[in-house]
Amino acid sequence: VEGRIVAAFHPTLFSPAQGIAHMYAKAGEVVAKGDRLAWVESPELDSSLQQERSNLLARQAELDRQRILSEQSNVQNRQQVGLLKVELEAARRAMVRAQRTRDEGLLNAVEYETAQDNVQIAELKLEVAERQMAFEADSLHLEVQNRESQVERQRLLVEELARQVEELTIRSPVDGLVSRVQIEDRDAVGPNAALITVVDLSAFEVEIFVPENYADEVVPPIEGLITYEGQVYRGEVKSISPEVEGSRVKGIVAFTESPPEGIKQNQRVSTRLVLETRPGVLKVDRGPFVESGGGRLAYVVEDGMAVRRPVEIGGLSVSEAEI
Repeated sequence: VEGRIVAAFHPTLFSPAQGIAHMYAKAGEVVAKGDRLAWVESPELDSSLQQERSNLLARQAELDRQRILSEQSNVQNRQQVGLLKVELEAARRAMVRAQRTRDEGLLNAVEYETAQDNVQIAELKLEVAERQMAFEADSLHLEVQNRESQVERQRLLVEELARQVEELTIRSPVDGLVSRVQIEDRDAVGPNAALITVVDLSAFEVEIFVPENYADEVVPPIEGLITYEGQVYRGEVKSISPEVEGSRVKGIVAFTESPPEGIKQNQRVSTRLVLETRPGVLKVDRGPFVESGGGRLAYVVEDGMAVRRPVEIGGLSVSEAEI
């Protein structure tokens, strides 16, 4: 069958967003992996990125402010607890003095009980203040965590928009050749519009078209012998299309050894598909006798005369028949 050389990898690159396409590469131009091929100008996406970056700065400022307020509140609470501890110690010392004075008979019972009450009140105030400080510390910690989560969500949103803006620059995924540019420079494009096709010149395959009546016999991975400039290279059928186009079925033959040097995209080659191998058989050119008479009769030359004889057809190829 006839075939043509095609690149094994020939991606078409699409527009990631709506905008104005600026094309930098031309058809036939050799490019390296990472080279800039096009850029889609998207004011809407750029504006969204700037807005979200501003929101990120605002949320970061709110987080910093909340951290400062939390630290100030914690300092005030610790100061309050410290003062209450001092008051408690002072009340305890006062009660000790009242105890000694009472033992000496210089203090009445009312004043001594007042000193005891002052100690209990100081202890209660300190206990309440410590619990309040713990509650406020937990609340402030949760508030800071909530602000941190908001900042993180906003940061991820900014990173995603920045990634989308970066993808507005279309770069070559391989070392290869620009085979096709689908649009003109500064054309308006929508999302997923085809922009440019790049061909990877490091890996080639053969695209073949098999007659419909042989499609059922051509199944991967049967052998394919590819003839290029008089040399035969081994390959195998990689895939076969389930769709018939113009009484033919398209297939792909991959090289199983190093492909020939100097081959080019769309170059015509001849490929022989080995459906079956039968050594030592009698074969003739495939002619009308195969179809007429159901392949049961053929003319055989005897002494210069064509004599009609019954025959049995064995294996068939595109050009030959086994008798």
